[in-house]
Amino acid sequence: TIGGLVKTAGADLSFTASSGGVNSTSAKLSILGPTLGGDVTFANPGGSGGILLGVTLPNPGKNITFSDKVAATANVRVIGDDITFADTVNGDASGNKRRLTLESTGVVAFNKAVGNTGQFDALVVSGSGSTLIKGGSVKAISQRFLNEVVFGASATLTGTDVEFGGPVDAAIATSPSLTVNASGNTVFGGAVGASGGTLTAVVTDAAGATTLKGGLIAATKQTFNDPVTLSANTTITGQTVTFGKSLNADLEANGRELKLVVGGVTTLRGAVGLGRDGVLGTSDDGGLLRLSTEAGGSTFIGGGTVKAGVQTYGDSVSLGANTTLSGATFRFDDTLNSAGGAPTLTLKNTGTATFNGAVGNSTLGALITASTGSTVIRTSSLKATTQTYNNPVLIGNDTKLTGTTVTFNSTIDGASASEQETLTINANTTVLNAAAAVGRTRALKAFTTDASGTTTIANGKLNAATIQFNDKLILAANTTLSGSTIALKAVEGDATSNNRTLTINANLLTTLGGKIGESGVLAKFT
Repeated sequence: TIGGLVKTAGADLSFTASSGGVNSTSAKLSILGPTLGGDVTFANPGGSGGILLGVTLPNPGKNITFSDKVAATANVRVIGDDITFADTVNGDASGNKRRLTLESTGVVAFNKAVGNTGQFDALVVSGSGSTLIKGGSVKAISQRFLNEVVFGASATLTGTDVEFGGPVDAAIATSPSLTVNASGNTVFGGAVGASGGTLTAVVTDAAGATTLKGGLIAATKQTFNDPVTLSANTTITGQTVTFGKSLNADLEANGRELKLVVGGVTTLRGAVGLGRDGVLGTSDDGGLLRLSTEAGGSTFIGGGTVKAGVQTYGDSVSLGANTTLSGATFRFDDTLNSAGGAPTLTLKNTGTATFNGAVGNSTLGALITASTGSTVIRTSSLKATTQTYNNPVLIGNDTKLTGTTVTFNSTIDGASASEQETLTINANTTVLNAAAAVGRTRALKAFTTDASGTTTIANGKLNAATIQFNDKLILAANTTLSGSTIALKAVEGDATSNNRTLTINANLLTTLGGKIGESGVLAKFT
């Protein structure tokens, strides 16, 4: 019974304030403890007091509709099929820390704001149905949506912890945005944007942290201003995606993969894979197994470090800070440039680092490769002020290296076995150190230096079909040059006392265009 009214079991009822003899502008409908069994509508059409809800409403399998604004005067639990709040729903006062628990097998619909004037301590929606949010704002310290959530209008969710246990989608034929302002944990437990309309934006605030568990985030614009953790292999699709802080796997051993399919700009402002302590190489690292971007957009790296086992950049990449890439293999299929300044790129790879696109059209300050693995250069142009190649280099194109200083500390070979590739070095100082034999395994078609500066050879062997030193050649070891045609400008030893020797094995032509041994006299020239 409510206010003396008797409900027949199983019948559908509509309770209004005037039904109880109250019909004034301040009338309130107080729900204190009905026993329900059919579809029920609660309304207060004539009064401004709305509906005061202070009890559990069990109505399994049946619909419950609140046609006017609702205020919870106690911790409330509502059980039904469709549960509809046509107007606002609030706690009677934020300080009372009310809890609202909704269990539905149909649709829980919030048509207007939740918790705006009386923030809930907790809002929990569960059951086999779904939740429809159309009211623009949800405020509760703890928010747990354990079923699918559908947004019929743009909404801002504000609290400490916000959890989406199931999918998050836009209603069909709508294009809402979702903003989550949570100072604690934001959890997306299901796919986001997989069906329905289009989510135009997903935004999280800078406080707290976000965990992605659902495998897919699809929204036109995505901005994660807080640290992000992947607890599942994840694909992110959209037009622009920004990670404002760190991005990590929940545990490096879990082998998480991140695929970015972004038509515009992907921005990595924080470190990737360093874990909570932000230090590379500690037990806290949250490195990804695989990180990939798709062609068509661009990626900005500004966080200093990216740690992922396999890194594949299908789009153009720009560096906004000195950057270290750590992993097994790296591949750049498009351009790689500075976003401003002259950043350093350091590669720490155990496998192969491959440059398929032009590097340094906006010049890098330095390029430093690992001592492990290898570097494959398939681009025609690579520019960095200082270039240091510590691992074996394979030239897979007619390539020009441009910088101030270019140093090789390991071998240089062609990528194919048929002498198809050429290497031109335009640098003030070129150094081929002791281990940097050229063409030891696969000879180059041509090896050429520009007219400025010097080239120092400390490895003793250079093998290419055509060899042309347009700058001064300094021998820091006994050296043999082998090819079909060999042209030298000037040659000297690093010091007369070192008794350097130079042997030229040219099948067709040797051209000496300058002085031999002017400063550092050679012991032998053959």
